Amino acid sequence: MNVYAISMADGHFKAKEIGLKAQKKILGKMSSKNFAKVFIDDTTGKALDCLYKMAKEYCGSNKKEAEKYMKYLIKTVIKVGILYRNNRLNDTELHAADQFRKKFQTTCMIVVSFYEVDYSFDKNYLSQMLLECNSLLLQIIQNHLTQKSIDRANNLFQFFGSADFLEAVFKKDSNHRGNLKILVDCVNKMMDDGTL
Repeated sequence: MNVYAISMADGHFKAKEIGLKAQKKILGKMSSKNFAKVFIDDTTGKALDCLYKMAKEYCGSNKKEAEKYMKYLIKTVIKVGILYRNNRLNDTELHAADQFRKKFQTTCMIVVSFYEVDYSFDKNYLSQMLLECNSLLLQIIQNHLTQKSIDRANNLFQFFGSADFLEAVFKKDSNHRGNLKILVDCVNKMMDDGTL
């Protein structure tokens, strides 16, 4: 697809449109873990590493499957950031973005609580919270991203929000407890720093 041809469709050159499309295209080609480190601070990187390890172990040490979900996560977050920074979201989408931010923060606090308070874990409740985050995210991206990107976002929430994955991560004798502790520490730090 020729980015220049799309931006010249009405006969007017639109540099900002070309820039936005180029950013999305570059992102699509370069969403590796090392590329993400350029845009992601150390604490967030550490949290993502823990998520990757948990996903990999849950998938039966299937490195490729775990990497796929991490790429989906990184691509989605950066694409939403690009849309936001380029003022592409309308008032309704900005409202949904604010609701998403609040819901995601609440969900993160619930994850911390479920880890820190014995016998408080409720897989259905946490799964529902993540499903609500997914719904809000779709309201933000549905008019801007391709169906493929929207499907990736859905797959991401279906995987990390599945009751089976959550139960595997949170059960007391889980092999994920060490990574979950690191993830919870990172979430606490990000909340303290105001970066979450």
